[in-house]
Amino acid sequence: MHRLWMAGLAFLVIAAGCGGSHHSAAQRRATAPAPRAGDAKVIRGWNHAVNSGHYERAASYFATHAIVTQDYVLQFPNHKIAVEWNSGLPCRADITFIRAERTTTLAGFHLRQGPHGGCQGGGSAQVRFTIRNGLIQRWQQLLNPPADGQPQVPAT
Repeated sequence: MHRLWMAGLAFLVIAAGCGGSHHSAAQRRATAPAPRAGDAKVIRGWNHAVNSGHYERAASYFATHAIVTQDYVLQFPNHKIAVEWNSGLPCRADITFIRAERTTTLAGFHLRQGPHGGCQGGGSAQVRFTIRNGLIQRWQQLLNPPADGQPQVPAT
């Protein structure tokens, strides 16, 4: 069953440009909405768990029946599948920014090789998180992140 998910694990394989801005980092920090503290904590915790190979813990950040959207849609029917999905991510990722949106939180990631290989070329990716009550309800990779010049808050 592990191989079933490999086709869908493109999140950390697909390199996507983040879009640039002519604003300085200080200007972006001053004008971008601050991430919700709880959301940022969940995103950082999930990312740290995956990067550390703690897949049970990574899966615990997802709500029951959470939805993952990449070039497919997957609803986790149980915790075991959430663990399997997290363990199959081929890349590790460093957070580059976390930005609050109206009802979601957008995070950017710099991709690097994972422990099992398969992370081709690194690159970057963006994921839109819907987080409620401290749990990820929806994890949506933006396959073509907008180059909209929106200010982004560095992940500090």
